[in-house]
Amino acid sequence: MSASQRNDGDPANKLAKSLLRTHLQEHRIMAPLQKGGVFERRSPCPLPPWNEALSLVNAFFEQEHTALPLFHPPAFIALLGQQYSGESERSPAWWTAFNAVLAISHRQRVEEGKSAEKERMWGYAANALDTVLDILLRATQLMSVQALLILAWFFLGTPNPQPSFMLVANAIRLAHSIGLHRKSCGSSLSPIERATRINVFWLAFSLDRELSLRTGRPPAQDFGDFDVDLPDPHMQPDFSNSCPSTPSFNAFLAGTRLAVIQAKLYSEMYLSEALQPEAVREATRSLDRDLQDWRETFSFGLDLEGCPGLSKHAAILRLNYTYYHTVILVHRAQSDIDWRSSNSENPQDFSSQSIEHSLQAARSILKIGPLVPDTWQSVLWDVIPINVTAIIVLSLHILRRPDFLGAADDLSLISNSVRRLISLGHEETESYLRPVTAACQGVYNAAVKAARAYGIMSLENLDSDLGRSVTVSNDAESGLPLQV
Repeated sequence: MSASQRNDGDPANKLAKSLLRTHLQEHRIMAPLQKGGVFERRSPCPLPPWNEALSLVNAFFEQEHTALPLFHPPAFIALLGQQYSGESERSPAWWTAFNAVLAISHRQRVEEGKSAEKERMWGYAANALDTVLDILLRATQLMSVQALLILAWFFLGTPNPQPSFMLVANAIRLAHSIGLHRKSCGSSLSPIERATRINVFWLAFSLDRELSLRTGRPPAQDFGDFDVDLPDPHMQPDFSNSCPSTPSFNAFLAGTRLAVIQAKLYSEMYLSEALQPEAVREATRSLDRDLQDWRETFSFGLDLEGCPGLSKHAAILRLNYTYYHTVILVHRAQSDIDWRSSNSENPQDFSSQSIEHSLQAARSILKIGPLVPDTWQSVLWDVIPINVTAIIVLSLHILRRPDFLGAADDLSLISNSVRRLISLGHEETESYLRPVTAACQGVYNAAVKAARAYGIMSLENLDSDLGRSVTVSNDAESGLPLQV
């Protein structure tokens, strides 16, 4: 049994697995692209007029690009000018990258209430998809990798993130073909060109690692098979203007450092079979030290209460979600061992450092939720797997320790999060979210009943049949395996 496998003898784990098996079909692809929707069109979506295109591109570089520095802005604007002057080389990679930027920027307008034309966003995305096959089959260049990554970023914030897995994996392979994973391949380039190549590689690496840990699928980039410097902090945007008298904060650099820890986690805990408890303990301690060092270095970005202005940046919120999710994953194997050792004792009186780290991280995840406006649909869809992990962690803890003094507070956090999942699912009835939500409802309801059985009177206002009206079709598909 590997360190990542669960303890089948634990009643709480049995209940959670039973609920998940009932509602989820693990490792299957997610719901197909919207049937009968915008992706079935064959005619391209018209490009916006020059002024609007320039406005959308500038908005992208002022917002999303601060945490996603894939492009060199002057070079991108120059290509934009060629597109509208009729001098464009009609590169498939440029067409995909340009339309993906338009889609992301227009989505931002919709979420900010500046536009009601949501269909146009999907039209630009359809344009971008039209040339993906050409990118994969024709000569590879840096723009090819950039195009696939920016399109993957768009789909991460949609009800169907499935294309992101394929796009990121192929971006990694194309990156290999032009030597992005080797420092020597860009030694003769200008500093800006080298910095751009480094950024592109690390963005691909970070997305690859995050998607791997969210879904349980193996990463495309091997951790030991590249030699690329970390991004230059002096050539990246920061968020220091979000709070007066604060240090400079580089969200992209923080994300790349965190991705390295995620890669170590996968290599040391998930690739190693039959790890003994002592080996799990040592690996957990080492990774926890790495996380502590990371937190000390980038503590400003995690201070959402001390600096409320940070919550206005979706990139900062995503970084917080990713950090706390990584904490849970680092301590998961050790937590399982600790729970097993408690089976012969009194589990109501048991706890451990790893369990407490996981619980605190899960609470932090669910507390971020109220900071995300309902209109930020792309963020809400992107962090669903992380929210679900937090819901499961807290619910299982209550099932194991129903007399826990903080049960009412934890159940309130879970209830609010599940209600938001239900609300989000009502807007996209064909998405993978319905079976996921049903699983969360089941484990939440079980936790409420367990706590009530111990006579916790503060639970009177909680609904033990939350979302009973939500149903799941028998053929619901999910590509979001939940690892409990």
